[in-house]
Amino acid sequence: LSADKDGFPFAQITNVVGELNRDWWNFDVTGLNLITDHPTVYKYGVDSHFGWHFDFTHVEPTRKLGYTIQLSHSSEYEGGDLEFFGNNINEKTREKGTLILFPSFVWHRVTKVTKGARIAMVGWIHGPSFQ
Repeated sequence: LSADKDGFPFAQITNVVGELNRDWWNFDVTGLNLITDHPTVYKYGVDSHFGWHFDFTHVEPTRKLGYTIQLSHSSEYEGGDLEFFGNNINEKTREKGTLILFPSFVWHRVTKVTKGARIAMVGWIHGPSFQ
């Protein structure tokens, strides 16, 4: 991945996230922080999972929004569902190329992969600490 926040794919991510943020939350955001909190590509193989958590912490108090971009086809793995606490699983989150955006204080997890591998890019949009 390019380390240039104005290059591909970060310029495109920033544009889409900006539109979604305006439509849904209108949080005060400044954008990506590629120096201290750069996006990461995760490969969840068989038996991999990520338990319930949220992305807003005292260590990263400026994380306003989290995003994940699905990089593998849903036919390439089983399990590995991105779940949000209190919500049903949405099959659209498994479609390759889908960007899922959510407030950083929302509890979420990735269920255990039972077959194949789920690959996703995960990152955060920053802004002034919540008041």
